[in-house]
Amino acid sequence: MRRFRLPIVIVLVAVAGAALIGPLGSAVAFFSKGLTLDVQVGSPSKLQARGAAVNVPMQVVCNAQGRAGLDVFITERVGSAIANGEGFVRFQCTGDFQTVNVPISANGHAFKKGTGVVNAVLFGCGFHVCGDQDATGNTKITHK
Repeated sequence: MRRFRLPIVIVLVAVAGAALIGPLGSAVAFFSKGLTLDVQVGSPSKLQARGAAVNVPMQVVCNAQGRAGLDVFITERVGSAIANGEGFVRFQCTGDFQTVNVPISANGHAFKKGTGVVNAVLFGCGFHVCGDQDATGNTKITHK
């Protein structure tokens, strides 16, 4: 029976190692040939115009030359309906941590106080390379 234990141990160690290393890969920012892009979902997001829009704060670190683009989608369950929207901003990267506020207009149903799911894509170019970095997270939606 000892002959079968070694392969089982090897498989278990490999699975455990992959489980530990896998999540680390998604937390790493885009970095290539000097270009750095990192984005995270901020909170709270502020309702605007009685829910016609929401202002989502995004935490960004980038050193793109020129301007970078940030495309943000938000979805919120409002009663039995779904409120959602998309916003896009271009901004100047500073190379340091910065908060970029993205205004997003509601499509169909108005946003309400609650929790929204945010998906974002930051993209930029610099140092003869272009790249993008994704972020997903929840944001608390509050009144002003």
